[in-house]
Amino acid sequence: MTLKSYSFSNGFQDLVLGSMLLDPVFLVECREALRASYFIKDSHQIIAGVLLDYFDRFRGKPGKEVVCESLRQRAVKSAWPKEDETRILEELTRLYESPTEEHQSAVVRQMAVQFGRHQAVKEAILRSVELVDAADRDPDRADLSPVVSLLQSALGVGQSKHLGVNLFEHLGDISTVSEGDPAADPRSRVATGFRRLDSYLDGGLGGGELGFVLGQSGRGKSMMLINLAASAIMQGKSVVYFTLELRPYDVVSRVLARMTRCTIKQVQTNDAAYTRLVPSLERMPGAKTFQVVHFPPSRATSIMLRSTLARLDSLRGVRPGLLVVDYLDEMRSSSSQPRDDENIYHVYGTITSELIDLGNTYGCPVWTASQVTRDGYGNDDPNMSKISRSIQKVEKADVVLALCQTDDELEKQAMRLKVLKMRRGHRDNQYVRLNVDFSRAMLSEVVTKEDQSCAG
Repeated sequence: MTLKSYSFSNGFQDLVLGSMLLDPVFLVECREALRASYFIKDSHQIIAGVLLDYFDRFRGKPGKEVVCESLRQRAVKSAWPKEDETRILEELTRLYESPTEEHQSAVVRQMAVQFGRHQAVKEAILRSVELVDAADRDPDRADLSPVVSLLQSALGVGQSKHLGVNLFEHLGDISTVSEGDPAADPRSRVATGFRRLDSYLDGGLGGGELGFVLGQSGRGKSMMLINLAASAIMQGKSVVYFTLELRPYDVVSRVLARMTRCTIKQVQTNDAAYTRLVPSLERMPGAKTFQVVHFPPSRATSIMLRSTLARLDSLRGVRPGLLVVDYLDEMRSSSSQPRDDENIYHVYGTITSELIDLGNTYGCPVWTASQVTRDGYGNDDPNMSKISRSIQKVEKADVVLALCQTDDELEKQAMRLKVLKMRRGHRDNQYVRLNVDFSRAMLSEVVTKEDQSCAG
């Protein structure tokens, strides 16, 4: 058997089991990916079970005599027929006498992880079929939530190879610590377009970071997300905007109004004030991608979002420089858990983690929004305790902004953007004053004398 043309056959499984017996680092690198049940032959399963049990207890590879004695003890305990005990011990001897060549060991270790993942997925699919069949037999008590977690867990087998960072290896240049971290890469940061806020954020929200906009219904959450998206487009970033409430037509017309400073009506009616600016939009540098995807809330899960992003990448070559989800409260958990009082706290925590994972996958920032609680309505200066449904949302977020507005400010079309949380910079409880123009979907920063003096 050649490794170049291997399959997950008995012959390949011989190589894996032989490596488990003889290669001192094999189980250290591959333990996470292997289970005794993944092997086809019963003798392989029994020998693998002994090796894995020993490794889990002592974090090392047992010697031949230890393995033989363990097998003999199992034979007695399980009352194996004598011929089965003899057959398994002969199989063990054969494996010890057929060592993997040294130059093949590293390749076998790599393939063993693929084998483990492959077998884990097979087991997950078979278990999922059982769950679906059970749901068909009793729809009223059906719970398919384990299906997603089973498959996600299986696909993650063998993926974690990160061993962390040793401070003393980076004393000369600590910037190397952040290699591979999208949030630390300045190229992944996307400015918000609000100068004071961007100064707090060291240039903007970073790749893999999650930002929340907190506010009352009808007070500008979607408009803030529109402004953040428009700012990213004008920076030449590729933006993917998932909308769960507004239709794509409304989102596009608002973004264009914000970018051109025309009214939304002028954009929607192709007024001359807008059409004369179209050539300048066409000449904009950068990605020229603002992809708006609408999902009804009943279908909006992180798996659907991830699937859409994968299709955009493969079919159109679109990879987001910024993700916007308008907005998280309307999403469902990928595990299909019911939204009842018992688990709603954890459901929205899980959805938040799933959005963060999306940002990490694509190395881009993610902005979303959330409602305030019922008792947060009428509060012109909300805090994080007023977030609707689950405090886990803001606990996991990197940046949390609240839209603050008194009745007087509403009448004057003014607003304050309050920084409730900022993981980088710790500039909590700072304010950015804004002017509001709903007709243009525009939030513009009020430049204070302090800002002018700082600029000078």
